Amino acid sequence: PATLNNVTMTSGGAAGVPTLNNVGAVLATNTVILGPAVGVAICAGALAGGSADNVEFNGTPTCGAANVDPGLGGLTGAAPFHYAIGGAAIIDAGNNATCDATDQLGAGRPVGPACDIGAIEY
Repeated sequence: PATLNNVTMTSGGAAGVPTLNNVGAVLATNTVILGPAVGVAICAGALAGGSADNVEFNGTPTCGAANVDPGLGGLTGAAPFHYAIGGAAIIDAGNNATCDATDQLGAGRPVGPACDIGAIEY
């Protein structure tokens, strides 16, 4: 399967279309998947077996991940990214065994006792 590790995905697609049309073909770890809208499926099927330490929010939970508000700020930066706000559920909630060595901005991971879920380390 395709692999997503320490990724933050948001829906920018058409209304009513899931963020991830994976149908079991995506292995995700330490990943945030934000849905397109409340009442719309976030994934078009469960993530592949072995997927762990993921968060899905803002839609109908269908990925098989924890359905909690990740606590993300708005898009910012030249290569746009979402950052975690203080006290966010994704801070120090990832798995160090599968954590990328650096985040999207090139900063080292983890900062604190565990890596953060998503693309940016708080």
